[in-house]
Amino acid sequence: MEAVEDVDQVVSLQAHLEALRGSYSAALASMGIAFTSSAPQELEPLRQEIQKVKEALRGVRPSAAGSSTSAAREAREARARRMPIDHSALASMLSPLPSELREQCTFGFDTARYPFREVVAEVLGVSPEALPSLHQDLEYRRGEELHPERTATRGTFVRRWKAARGSPAELRFQELLRTFVSEFVAPHMACDDFSGVAYQREVTFRVHGPSSQPVGEAHVDAEYHHPPAEVNWWLPLMNTFGSNTLHVESAPGKGDFAPVELEYGQVLRFYGNLCHHYTVANTTDVCRVSFDFRVLSMAHHDP
Repeated sequence: MEAVEDVDQVVSLQAHLEALRGSYSAALASMGIAFTSSAPQELEPLRQEIQKVKEALRGVRPSAAGSSTSAAREAREARARRMPIDHSALASMLSPLPSELREQCTFGFDTARYPFREVVAEVLGVSPEALPSLHQDLEYRRGEELHPERTATRGTFVRRWKAARGSPAELRFQELLRTFVSEFVAPHMACDDFSGVAYQREVTFRVHGPSSQPVGEAHVDAEYHHPPAEVNWWLPLMNTFGSNTLHVESAPGKGDFAPVELEYGQVLRFYGNLCHHYTVANTTDVCRVSFDFRVLSMAHHDP
C-alpha cells in the first residue's frame, strides 16, 4: 500500500484502521482469547490488513498527518470547547455545594457486594487477574505504537468496552452501578437539604498502561462547562500508586497536587469541577484500569 499524502485519504485510512481493529478485538473476544502474542491462523489475513494500513499511515507526510488524523481533530475540538480558568482564580470561585461535598474523601466499599473488577473483566472478555497486564496484549501494543496519546481513552480495550454496550455482561455492570449509586454513593452525597442525586450512567472507562506520555492535561471540569453542583467519583480496579494514578489538588487553587493512592475496594470522591486534576506518564509496570462518573446533588443543581 502506497504512502498517503492527501488529507482526505488520511482520514479515510484512519477510520478504516479503527474499524479493522474493532473487528479484530471482537473476533478475539468471541474466541475467548484475552492475550495473544501472535494472531490465530484464522485471523492472520485481518492482522496483515491492519499492518498494511498502519504502514500507509506511517508514510504520511507530517504536513498532512499533523492536521488530519482523528486524534488531532479531537484535540482541536477539545481546545475549542474549553474555556480556560486561571488556576489562581479557582480559590475565589463560588460553588453551590456545601463544604462537605467539596471535600476530597476516600471511601471503602464491599467488593463482594459490589464486584466491579469481576464484572468489568467479564465485559472485556478477560480474567480479573489479567487487568493489571492489559498492556501486554498484542493489539493494545500495536495501538499504542501508532497513537500513544489515545490509548487510555480510545485504545483496544476501551473500544471493546464500548462495543459491548447492551450485551448481557454490560447490562450486569449497569445494574451493579445503579445499585452502587443507590446504596453507597447517594448516602455519601447526603447533606442537610439532600433531595437525591443524578448520575452519569455511561461511565468514563480508562485503560492507562505504561507509557512515556501522560494522558490529557491538567484541567478542571468547569472549563468544559460542567455544572457546578457536580462531584466526581473515581474507582480504580487495582491498587494505584506513583505515576499510574490520578493527581489531584485537595482544594480549588491550592496547588498541593498528590498522587491518589488507593487499594481496590476504595473509591475517591473529589470536586473535579474546580479542583485541578491530571495524570502523568505511567512509568510503572502496572496497567491502571479505572472508571469514573459524575454525580449531581439535585438540591444544589440549577438546570
